Amino acid sequence: MNTPVVRNTDVTKSDYNNYYTVGSRFVSWAGGDRENLNALRAINGGDAFSYNINPHFTAYDDLRLLFPDLSDKAEPLMNISTDIFDTRRPSGALKPCIGAHEYPRCANDIAITKITVDNADDICDGDQINLRITVMNYGTSQVRASDGIIIAAHIKGAVSTTNSIPLTATIPPMFEATMPVLTLSIPYGMIYDTTVIAYAIFPTDTCNKDNDTITLKLDMKPAFDWVIDSFVDGTKQKCELTCETVKVKMKNSQIVSRQLIPDVQVSLSTFSA
Repeated sequence: MNTPVVRNTDVTKSDYNNYYTVGSRFVSWAGGDRENLNALRAINGGDAFSYNINPHFTAYDDLRLLFPDLSDKAEPLMNISTDIFDTRRPSGALKPCIGAHEYPRCANDIAITKITVDNADDICDGDQINLRITVMNYGTSQVRASDGIIIAAHIKGAVSTTNSIPLTATIPPMFEATMPVLTLSIPYGMIYDTTVIAYAIFPTDTCNKDNDTITLKLDMKPAFDWVIDSFVDGTKQKCELTCETVKVKMKNSQIVSRQLIPDVQVSLSTFSA
């Protein structure tokens, strides 16, 4: 909400909320900005069971949760039995999720939660990159190597670059594991929209499929970016060439191309214009 609470009396009770922002301001309450959750609690005397967690919505206009971080953190209300998608809220020993969507809990639910690339600031087309992929077991059952889970990745638009590795770790519910390094080769010429797609292949994971895939856009630098650096009129150098003949110098203006150091000039054979 963008409406500030002007006085503490405007809200008589506040709890079981999740406050999250990507901006520099946290919450405006009782005439002032509160920089974090503890500062808010100090001024409003509530929110003892509230959280400051990234909800990981599916999209800005899709309030479905990708991960169960807000599961089992709310208090059930007698007159509310379903969420906005008509999914039944839990009752009894289990508590509902905070928010409009009830994250469905199931036995098998593997998610890709993080992907990093070694030397991410120095990647050119034609390079081989090392991926480090983190998987999380959000299911209620333990996963094992015998489950046949495969973690795969490829460059967007280049399925032929696909590489995969089996999950060999045993992961209890609500625990994570980082996979061994997975390598991918980036095709030459793929520079301006290079995105890594990593995903889990788990045939019996039939719920929460949106969290099975994660993407990472790479900040690429072209291995080759040839530019004409200069040209020399051969007649002025008295090299016995016709007046239409020039000598062209070119250079690789980008980072080390793995084959030619940048800014080193290369003189081409003379030719007639």
